[in-house]
Amino acid sequence: MSRMTDIQVTELMRDRLRTLAEERGMTITELVEWFAVHETTRHERERAADEVSREPWAPYPPGFWKDNLDAIAVTSDGQFWIFKGDLCVGTTASECISGPREISEVWPVTTGTVFDRDLDAVMYRPDGYWFFKGDWCAQSHIARNAWVNTPMKITTQWSMLKYL
Repeated sequence: MSRMTDIQVTELMRDRLRTLAEERGMTITELVEWFAVHETTRHERERAADEVSREPWAPYPPGFWKDNLDAIAVTSDGQFWIFKGDLCVGTTASECISGPREISEVWPVTTGTVFDRDLDAVMYRPDGYWFFKGDWCAQSHIARNAWVNTPMKITTQWSMLKYL
């Protein structure tokens, strides 16, 4: 178990952290841990860009990531997750920052479900990602390892669609 460290912050910052954590169903500690795991440093981004430029694309034929994409999700910080088949790539507008990797590797909760490949749509929200395929939808926790709600029919989540 890791040793806890006190972080000195202003009261205003503490209140902001508390609000951000509550909106995501987390504690402040979980929020800080999530941030530390999911955000990258400049050095990590530069190293990843170097690695991406020479290795991960080799197994894919030219144009593989240019056509017939399944879905694209845009996050609040301007990053994109691009989905094709059972793969996904995390990018900014100009560089690859993650992947290509299997969807189930990035979102372990999708393993063995209809959401581990050939998605119809993916939507980012601050509290998690919504996955859509066929008549089904589900929302993953922002940490990507648990469902916020179990997979369900889209018309169960949005019952008004039954009347359209």
